[in-house]
Amino acid sequence: ALHKFNVIPDFVVAALHRLLGLGSPFFFYVASLVIFTGLGSAALALTAGILGGSPLCALASASLYASLCFSGLQAGTRLGGPSFALREHWGVPALLLQHLCMSAAILVPERGPVRLACSLLALGTCLLELCWQFAPFLLLLQLLAVLGSHTLG
Repeated sequence: ALHKFNVIPDFVVAALHRLLGLGSPFFFYVASLVIFTGLGSAALALTAGILGGSPLCALASASLYASLCFSGLQAGTRLGGPSFALREHWGVPALLLQHLCMSAAILVPERGPVRLACSLLALGTCLLELCWQFAPFLLLLQLLAVLGSHTLG
């Protein structure tokens, strides 16, 4: 039931709040959500910078992501205004972090240690699985894309 309703990240944040005891539970939850979303946005910018080979790619992707996700363009689609739906609060940043780990693992034979990259990919995939109930579908599509790009050259 925990994985079906996607509450594992909420339990982790609640346990951290009990351990640390910083402020009100609501503000602690919102702060951890903002920090995790910021980590996801940074992972997207790093992925674009690594794959694009230029800091301008990182800047362009981060600004486009911020303008599409947090502007008023999507305000009419949800009751909460310009934000992700509750189910995707933890999932989308985890997907962006996992995508960064996968991109680094693909590029690692050229640039760095293979074992570290594979460990980060496994950690990122586990994090994505814990944060989003639809992760298996995304990982299947990601696997098919990597397989297709490897097969076609």
